[in-house]
Amino acid sequence: MVMKPQDSVLWKNRWLLLIIILALFLRLIDIRQPYIGLSSWNEAHYSLAPLNYFKYGRLMPMNDYGLDLSTTPLLYWAIYASYWLFGVSEWAARLPSLISGLISLFLIFRLAERTCDRDTAYLGTVIAATMPGIVYFSRSVQLESMTTMFALAAALALFNYADSDSDKWFWASAAFLSLAIFVKYTSIVIVPALLWIWFYYVKQSKLKANHVKLAAYVVLPLLPSLLWIYYGATVTPVFMKSYFFRPTDYVSLASISHSLSRAFFEFLPINLGRLQFYLLISGIPILAANIKKQGFFLLLGTTWLALVIKYPQTYINNWYYDYTALYAFAVLSGYILSVVLRSLTQGVSERNKKTALSLLLIVILLVNAQGYYTPFHTYFTDARADFQAAGEPEPFYSARLIAEQNTGHKPVMVAWPSTMYYAGADPAYVSAFHFQDDKIESGIAEGRYEYVALYYPLTKELAELLDGSGYEKIAPRAWRKKS
Repeated sequence: MVMKPQDSVLWKNRWLLLIIILALFLRLIDIRQPYIGLSSWNEAHYSLAPLNYFKYGRLMPMNDYGLDLSTTPLLYWAIYASYWLFGVSEWAARLPSLISGLISLFLIFRLAERTCDRDTAYLGTVIAATMPGIVYFSRSVQLESMTTMFALAAALALFNYADSDSDKWFWASAAFLSLAIFVKYTSIVIVPALLWIWFYYVKQSKLKANHVKLAAYVVLPLLPSLLWIYYGATVTPVFMKSYFFRPTDYVSLASISHSLSRAFFEFLPINLGRLQFYLLISGIPILAANIKKQGFFLLLGTTWLALVIKYPQTYINNWYYDYTALYAFAVLSGYILSVVLRSLTQGVSERNKKTALSLLLIVILLVNAQGYYTPFHTYFTDARADFQAAGEPEPFYSARLIAEQNTGHKPVMVAWPSTMYYAGADPAYVSAFHFQDDKIESGIAEGRYEYVALYYPLTKELAELLDGSGYEKIAPRAWRKKS
């Protein structure tokens, strides 16, 4: 029997495939940008260890902190493989996150289809594909995209376990949860959403939902991360302690209130896009009437707030903690739209329904495109303008010049991971001091470094210190010790 084209898997999923192609196009727009955009500190930081694997080996993550075992190596290995295949570049470093983000769209579609209906799944996936924060952070060199992919895979596998008699889905879900937490420890906040699936769906079969399995599901996924943390604490105890107990995060009622207010009224509207933000606010009554049905996505969309409470200042500096939640908000937005559309189009012809839906999708695309352009894309253009104003013909021209001239690997001092990435990347001779003006000034005064690259407005005192310490300017933002 010859299979008809309309019976093929690709044909049946053609609209989902088109959505993912659209998502790919949107994510390719800024993929070649240097590390000058929003969260460029993180992008350069996570790019350094894979780059240094070529010298130190795949078990020695060396970055701006030196030997850094605070992060597990899964993302590093993926970036290293991309470097090995395509060469060292910003887009190659972003490729693993981009792929993880595209897979996440497929997973969120299946999850929405499982808990709601196909209309909600399509609308939610379109919103996720075009949502400004998801577009930007899903292809940034960060942990969020990969950990979210594994988290969504864990949820889908657990739903499959609830629907089938096969234990393979139970263990698959536990494995994906383990990978999600292993990529980023704070992904443990997704566990309440997974437990909702367990108690609301799996427990319907008493044979499956026993206490031993539940304990195994919660405890076993933690073991790989705990072993890695133990390894890191054994090798670099002081650094690991500072990583988990951050002195900059003063937890108080005032700091928590401040971070929560900025989350809801500043960062979340930007990441969601204004359309989705106001849609969710206005659609609260619809969601409230279907709490049980939407319990998984409601929990997935709110448990990230625990991170804002635990790390209030770090959240303000890194306002992507809601990344996984954005996928939940996309589905909830799609659900609200589907309910409203069904109500408004009762008695309307099928042709007019399709016309209305097409217009709605165009509005979503245009509004979200504008939401991405400002501030995410303009962050790049504004940063380029700052470099040009400083006399740099291209971003990090001075740092690149140092890397080109410093063939003997003489000591270099920089202030940021992004500068380090372009100035040589190797902590054996490139030292990065983050917000440590005293160390920068003492390093210059004592002449410990052959080269200095600083990318922030110089004070008159620092300029005089460079000149008085025997440094000559070789580029707009680079100095070298006089011979």
